[in-house]
This record gives sequence, structure tokens and C-alpha cells, in this order.
Amino acid sequence: MQKSFDSILDFTKLKEKCLFCKGPLRARLTNFLGIRRNGYPVIHAIMKKSQFCFSIDHTNENFTIKANCTIDATTNKLIINVAGTNTGAIDQHVARDVLSELNPYIELYCPYKLCKNQYYLASYKLDIKFREELGSWYWTILEPKLFLESFKTKSLLVQNDWMREETNIYSISNEDAEPIKTSLIDFEGLGTNLLNRVQTIATFS
Repeated sequence: MQKSFDSILDFTKLKEKCLFCKGPLRARLTNFLGIRRNGYPVIHAIMKKSQFCFSIDHTNENFTIKANCTIDATTNKLIINVAGTNTGAIDQHVARDVLSELNPYIELYCPYKLCKNQYYLASYKLDIKFREELGSWYWTILEPKLFLESFKTKSLLVQNDWMREETNIYSISNEDAEPIKTSLIDFEGLGTNLLNRVQTIATFS
């Protein structure tokens, strides 16, 4: 499977359908670190017209920052509009740092509640860099990379780690247990034999 992509849009086309229910996958921008009080991630932006639109509202002991942000999935450009600022350049960097610390990433997921396998793919943390071109500057997202491919069964969470090229099988009922590690499993290649293959590995490991 392809692991590196020129654009975010290319990443979103990696897989178009769920391996299990065959429904279309949905692309969203979300984050690895930080959740709201309701348990949802700080960022939850569904891709619309090849764009991810979201807001940042962050306060700590040193500053408060509020910004509206847009990522163009075609060009990888990030636009940050900081609200009520008199120090635009500084606030741009502060907003960028806040966003980066959330570890944002792109997720392709099956949105259908009737699909019990919760198949999804996740990029590695998005790397945000400063670029200057023809006297103007902007933020850009470096080429996204595939990180995880995952699904669930009744008792197992199965994850392909494409960075380490290995498969980890976790017990859902015993979160403290060490995962079963095995060589990378070709989810799509196994087709209808995938669930039996995973259950066999879990049973005899």
C-alpha cells in the first residue's frame, strides 16, 4: 500500500470504501492529543469541497488565542485567521504552535453505525511548516504519510502500523495486556478470510 502522498487529497483517495460494509469512507481532520469536556476531540472537521475548516480556542496562563483555520487538501496550504489581533505575525505562530501540539492528523473512517468493525485509516501527525515565496509567506502541510489501518471485532482491536510495518492485535476487554505483534497483515488481500485469520493468530499466540 502507498505510504507517502504529495497532497492531503491524494491521501483521502487511498481507500474509498470500508473493507467490511463497502460503504464510502469519510475524510476528517482530527487530533491525537487533547479532548473536550464532552469527550470529543478538539478538532473534528469533515472534508467539504476539498477543504477542512475548523477553529482554535485555547487559553493557558500566558495567553488566549482564537482563530479560524482552513486547510486546502489540494495544495496543502493552511490559512490561519486570528480573531482581534494587533500582533498578526506573532499570533500566527502562536496559533500554529497550538495546532501542532494537538498532533492533528487525517482520518478516513467508516461513518456507518451498523458497521460493527469501525474500519479506518489514519495519517501520521501532520507537519506544519513556514514557507516564503515571491515576497509572501504561508503555512503548508508537508506530504502526509500513512500511519495506521485499523478495525475491530467483538473482542479485538487490530491495527496495522505502516510506519513499523507490523500488525498489533489488542484485547478490548483487557486494555492493560500487551498486544500480540505479528508481521504486517494484508487486510484487503485476505478478503473474507481476514476475520478468521486474525482470530486464529489471537487464539494461538
